[in-house]
Amino acid sequence: AEAVAKSSCEWLDCARAWKEVFADAANAERCLQEAEARADDVGAWSGCNEGWKLILGNPARGRRCLERAESMARRTPDWLGCAYHWKLLYREEMRGRRCVQTAESKAEGLTPWEGLTAWAHCAFYWKAVLGDDAAGRRCLERAEAEARSSTLWLGCDLAWHWKEVFGDESRARQWMVEAESWANSHSRWTECASTWKDV
Repeated sequence: AEAVAKSSCEWLDCARAWKEVFADAANAERCLQEAEARADDVGAWSGCNEGWKLILGNPARGRRCLERAESMARRTPDWLGCAYHWKLLYREEMRGRRCVQTAESKAEGLTPWEGLTAWAHCAFYWKAVLGDDAAGRRCLERAEAEARSSTLWLGCDLAWHWKEVFGDESRARQWMVEAESWANSHSRWTECASTWKDV
């Protein structure tokens, strides 16, 4: 595997195999160093962060990688990924909150389709990762406004968020009724049927 590994992700896989399959920390560390040397984007540095923290139990090295990932973050998903790691790997809620706030700022000015998805993701991270119901609802309501202003087909997605993330069955059902009113194809009616089963 090492002989053909090229990307940071592939070297990370090698590190994981050395440690989990062979309990060989020395070779795992060597592979993680190779992964770092090839890291060139947010995802790769986030992966190195996970490798050092979860595979080798080196939180200091993991933090440095996560800080590097954050320095390269540009889009809403980048910032949300950093928020996830700060909160769940390092229990640093304030850094997680700052990242989600930055993710929100990146959602401003996006096209309606991109913006709706970004706001829905921010809602999920506020509620599911940081436990902030009010901030999550505010973001999901912003996603609703994006959907209504452009009649985008994301009623089922919004219904899922209200039910599964916030436990609000009433809002979920309201969005399912609205989703049905927009349905104009076989695939959309099928999606409605599937989502109704969950909400």
